[in-house]
Order: sequence, then C-alpha cells, then structure tokens
Amino acid sequence: MNIVFSSDDNYARHLAASMTSIMENNREEELIHIWILNVGLSRDNIEKLTEVVEKYCRVIHIVDFSDICQRLNSESIPLGSFTIEMYTRLFIADALPVTEHRAMWIDGDTSVLGCIHDLYYCDLHGCAAAAVVDQPNFGLEVSIKDAEIPNGPYFASGMFLADLDVWREKHISAQFVAYLSQRDKATLFPDQCLFNHVLYGRIHKLPFAFHVVTPTFFLTYRQMCKRWDEAYYKKEEYIEGKRHPLIVHYTLFRPWKRWCLHPMKRYYRHYLKLTPYKDVPLENEGIIKTFDWICTAVFSRVKRLFGN
Repeated sequence: MNIVFSSDDNYARHLAASMTSIMENNREEELIHIWILNVGLSRDNIEKLTEVVEKYCRVIHIVDFSDICQRLNSESIPLGSFTIEMYTRLFIADALPVTEHRAMWIDGDTSVLGCIHDLYYCDLHGCAAAAVVDQPNFGLEVSIKDAEIPNGPYFASGMFLADLDVWREKHISAQFVAYLSQRDKATLFPDQCLFNHVLYGRIHKLPFAFHVVTPTFFLTYRQMCKRWDEAYYKKEEYIEGKRHPLIVHYTLFRPWKRWCLHPMKRYYRHYLKLTPYKDVPLENEGIIKTFDWICTAVFSRVKRLFGN
C-alpha cells in the first residue's frame, strides 16, 4: 500500500497527525509505505516525521521533488497567488519508482478514521484514477468552467487513487504540463481543475464517505444537490458519509486554530497528541476572521432549520 503526501515545514505537524491517523486505524494492514514529496522540509521535521512512521514499524520514503518543481517553473505556468508546489500531487507517477503500480494521494490536512484497505484495493474499472465528487463552494457550473470540461461530475483531488501504470503508459504527467503551459491565467483551484481536465472521463467515482470535506457538515442533502446541479450520490449515502466519514478533509475550518468550528476537529487534535508535535500550541485566530466563521456557521444552521 503506497500512501503519498507532500509537505513543507509549515504543514509538517498536520502531516504527522494525518499519518498517525492512518497508522492507528490500519494496524492490520500488512504493508504500508509512506511517500513524502519534499517541497521544503527541514532535517528536524524529516526526523520527526520519520519517527512517526517508524513508531508503527512502517516504511517512509522522503522524495526530493526539486527537479520536477524546477521543470514546472521553466514552463512559465500561471500561478496567481499559489506556488508551483501545489501541483505535486499530479506527478506522483514520476515521483514513485516504476516497480509501484498503484498509489493513494491524501492531503496532509486530513484525518483517516477507519480501515482504508477496501478503498485502496477497489476496482478502478480501467480508469486512470478514482475520487469522490467534490462539493464545490461556488457551484458546479463555476468549477466546470474553470476546468474547461463539458459537464460534471467534477472530482475532488484532496484524496484520490492513481493507477500508476496507466499514468505512465498514457504519459499523463506530460499532458498535465502541456495543458498548464497553454493556460494564460490561474484558476480558483488550479491543481484540481487540472486534475479534472486532463483526466476527464477517466476518473472512477468513489463512495461519498471516502472523502468528506467541510461543507458536508453544514449543508443538507438538498442544499448540496443544488451545488452539484444533480444528485451524484443518494441521500442515504450522503447522510451516512456525514455521520461516519472514512476520511475527513479539514477544508475551510482548520482544527489547529483555537476557535475552529469544524465538528470533527477533535480527531485532528487527538492524533496530533500522539506525535512529536504534541506540545505545539493551537494558533490564535484573528478575531475578525473568527467572527466571520461564526456568522457563516450560524447562517448555515439557520438555513438548515428553516430553509430547504
């Protein structure tokens, strides 16, 4: 089992918490290889992350990603307010050796709350990748326009499975670079739009609970269907995913912020306490931003009570 992350020093402790959640909930898995694409980790953080993995008798690989980043920088890719490192997930077939045939990408700001064996070894039905349909913040129409695809579904790239053999055979990494090079401006979610554009029609839809992002916990099924424009998942599956998510992705509301409103923040904080970063204090959120988050949450709750 190959699990791939990317991190710099800023995200090292969050990555440690995410990796710990995997190890704690997958003790019966025979082999787990953790691959970290290094985009700015200090020696101290590498040692701490290695300690996290080896504590569970698992294997860690630190991959120098500087060559690929330099290659992308030479292509004059429009970045907007982002950095080139955000595209690391799209080049995992280049980062892992050819002896590896499948990999799972997971963003570092996540908690894995159960066994991922069935997820990792699921049938991809001949597709290059598998992912969960995204819950777009600004509606499906905007996401589809940014990704320049004919229609939905539009998938989340915060967790996905990749058939590395297909990626290499079809030269998908080269397709990513070619498309990036021809774009004249950055999109709202550049890496995710690129993922959906290049792999359009080649992504297998995964069960909803396999990757649950923050909007799910604040929106009813009917409200989410309005964002999707159609029901990509049945109501029962949506509700079950909200109650019992396999992977929680802490988008929008960050559990390392003291006044975080995320209803699942306890999991991140629990797993962080099992890492070498256990004594790092929670960050104090600015009062204006916290107030904005509270208003957003209250408004959402009111809509759930009195709206559709």
